[in-house]
Amino acid sequence: MSRKFKGIIYASLGAILFGASSIIATILFRNKSISPEWLVTMRMLGSGVLLLGYLIIRKKDVFTPWKNLKSVVILVSLGIFGVLFAQGSFMLSIYYGNAAVATILQSFGPTVIIIYLAISSRKFPSKIEILAVLLSIVGIFLMVTNGNINAVKVSILSIIFGIISAFGVCAYSLIPRGILTQQNSLIIVGWGLLIGGGVSSIFNPIIKVPKAFDLKDLYLLVIIIVFGTLLAYSLYVNSLIYIEPHVASMLGILEPTVTLLVSIAVFKTSFLSFQVVGIVIIFISLLIINYPSKIQIKQ
Repeated sequence: MSRKFKGIIYASLGAILFGASSIIATILFRNKSISPEWLVTMRMLGSGVLLLGYLIIRKKDVFTPWKNLKSVVILVSLGIFGVLFAQGSFMLSIYYGNAAVATILQSFGPTVIIIYLAISSRKFPSKIEILAVLLSIVGIFLMVTNGNINAVKVSILSIIFGIISAFGVCAYSLIPRGILTQQNSLIIVGWGLLIGGGVSSIFNPIIKVPKAFDLKDLYLLVIIIVFGTLLAYSLYVNSLIYIEPHVASMLGILEPTVTLLVSIAVFKTSFLSFQVVGIVIIFISLLIINYPSKIQIKQ
């Protein structure tokens, strides 16, 4: 197996697992006592502990980032304003809407990054980036309104939290840039998850197990932690060893694709004509945005 093919497989599996985790979260939310906040806490704490534990077993010095004040500030910022911000709002978007809409809205993250970098650097975006941004805005407008601004077809709360999660993606993609070249990226991801989960647990303690939480729910939670978070992050980050970041990022389009198709097939999620047009336009914008992307960390 060639290095490039191996990288493509890793990135594709990572994206598919990310998409699958949002579907499983939807199933868990059918148990009305399970809150998105509690699920986010369990997901981040569990995957953070497992990932760092795995790295310790592999004899990696996971405490290296804590030996430098700059790295400490970046890690804490990543955990709170990046990972927790993105994961919390994403789960709330699923909770108040559905997995397909939440995932598509979160995919607006690269567009937010382009806009932020253009403003911060005072450098005008390229023509292709401008086209991608405009397409994504038009696509999201059609998806949530079906072409009629007076008749929103998607839950307002789902839209708000979905867009917030896109800003979270921007945050955790940009915050760790200063240390990613100096530290093991999996160590950074592991601490980001653990810190975000730790802060979340202050407000949503994991010991407050939801009512009617049964063995089936536990199995689904373990799948989200191990496969939909730990393994998904690890596969994506490791794919960057074999393929260019823009290739891995482009394969990330499999995440909203899988989520959308499964939502339609399993949960009978339906979309009106202009919403379908909007979704197609969003996917086109994602292809355009991600092709030249240099983003190193996945959502």
